[in-house]
Amino acid sequence: MGLADLPLGPPAHGWITARDFAAAAIEKRPYPVRALMSFGTNFAVSQIDTSRNLAALHALEFHVHADMFMNPTAECADLVLPVSMPWERDALRIGFEITQTAAETIQFRRSMLPRFAESRADYEIVMSLATRMGFGDRFFGGDIAAGWNHQLAPLGITVKDLRDRPDGMRVPQPFSHRKFANADESGRVRGFNTPTRRVELYSQRLHEHGHDALPDFVEPRDGPASGDALPLVLTTAKSGFFVHTSHRAIASLRRKAPDPSVEISPDLATARGVITGDWIRLRTRHGAARLRVRLNGALDARTVVAEFGWWEDCEPLGRDGGAVEGEDTVNVNAVLSDLQRDPISGSVPLRAVTCDIEATPGVNRGRWSGTRRFRVADAQPEGSSAVTLSLAPCDDEGLPDFLPGQHVVLRLPGQSPARAYSLTGNARSPEELSLSVRWDSARPEQSVSLSRQVQSLRPGDEVLIEAPGGVFTIPVRSARPLILLANGIGITPFAGYLETIAQLHPQPEHPIHLLHGCRSGSEHPLADRLDELARAIPTLKRVTAYPGQGTQIAIPDVSSRTVGWISARSRKCWRRVHSPISAARRNSTTR
Repeated sequence: MGLADLPLGPPAHGWITARDFAAAAIEKRPYPVRALMSFGTNFAVSQIDTSRNLAALHALEFHVHADMFMNPTAECADLVLPVSMPWERDALRIGFEITQTAAETIQFRRSMLPRFAESRADYEIVMSLATRMGFGDRFFGGDIAAGWNHQLAPLGITVKDLRDRPDGMRVPQPFSHRKFANADESGRVRGFNTPTRRVELYSQRLHEHGHDALPDFVEPRDGPASGDALPLVLTTAKSGFFVHTSHRAIASLRRKAPDPSVEISPDLATARGVITGDWIRLRTRHGAARLRVRLNGALDARTVVAEFGWWEDCEPLGRDGGAVEGEDTVNVNAVLSDLQRDPISGSVPLRAVTCDIEATPGVNRGRWSGTRRFRVADAQPEGSSAVTLSLAPCDDEGLPDFLPGQHVVLRLPGQSPARAYSLTGNARSPEELSLSVRWDSARPEQSVSLSRQVQSLRPGDEVLIEAPGGVFTIPVRSARPLILLANGIGITPFAGYLETIAQLHPQPEHPIHLLHGCRSGSEHPLADRLDELARAIPTLKRVTAYPGQGTQIAIPDVSSRTVGWISARSRKCWRRVHSPISAARRNSTTR
């Protein structure tokens, strides 16, 4: 498939390009492809022209997809076969990377966990199907160990030899530099793997296929030197934190790269009226994608670098995914096309497309860069040691949405010290920013503390604040129960989360369990407001513990306040009292 057009390209080596597969599935040329079995891929998003790719998948009469996770490609399949995790299956690795020692190392990895439900290793799926279709003699009778032993036979070892060597075995191999200068069996210099055995600047093979035999640069039809090119040059790149289109649901990785991004130079940002963190529209001749600006001073002002592979949400952090196609897509491959491709290799223009970027003021309402001046609109004491401040922008402009759990960095005018404070107000369409500040009154009077100074602020006083940010975020909708564990003033990010939950319509249905330890009832920050929020959020259950002496306080159906500690020793008792969370976990297992 595609060999007639690319006799020297991927088809000559057993590969099929996305363009040729789509032509066969949709247009039935050079012959119809009616069925597909795909393993661990996301063809719809990882290849350019997503709309065309989806059309090709939908045109199939039968599609089976095998994977560990659902993705847009799996959603198109008639059947999805669950593949086990790497830790749930045996595996053999013949040779690693980077060094010669690593390349000579062979390792057998035993499975460490029982496989989940009916999942199977991908090689089990292949061998079982092959055997049932009558090809067992070509697939070692369906025995993967026999297949591995066949691979290992030239080295004189077996899987059994490796099972008791978890660190692997090293099998030294012949190694030398300048192998091209060695003589072969006939005494002739071995040379390179080319028809002439030389480094070829003039390619006879290209000439025989009607191509220029000498390398040359050909301006792409949509290149910057073409007559009607867009003003900027787009190149696409993979994020180093993810694998192509996968792993964005993993919280530890998503914290490092929270949003689909586009890198531009500071000069280009100024010219387009955008700042770092703004959402922009990246426009090509084939559509537009929504991406978030990241500044890179090393880039030329005519260059744009966009990350590909975005579609997946990250529920643990409350980070949204995005449409894989259409006007609101975050998938840059949806706005690229392979109608033009290299006539020899079939390479597609991932790094040679002209584009433009446009600001989106409505989406970026209220955002700012650097510090912004705010005035104290209200100051309310919270117990004996904390104060809650409501802050309004002095410019009376709007404020941006943020994610529950995020913070702002605050400093006082004319002073250099700065400190981060969690936001305690509603994260959706806020009119003011609120934060609660604690200062330990037991500290010496002469102690220097920004929090002490902030506590003394009164309505009308001004502060300087950086835009809300931070990677500690809490999901407003979750398939699992949430446990919020706080001590003292550490309740502040959870207070903002609960304020946001209370304003949602409809409210989320997941159980929320708040465990809050305070020194005493008099030092219980935001106590009254938390009581109000508990009444407003039916799924919220609270346990508040005071370590000092006192009387147990109970508010039926809303809150439980008791004398004692929230600790590992009290965990068992708490789980017994609130057993529904264990049942909810069992009923909402996800992988």
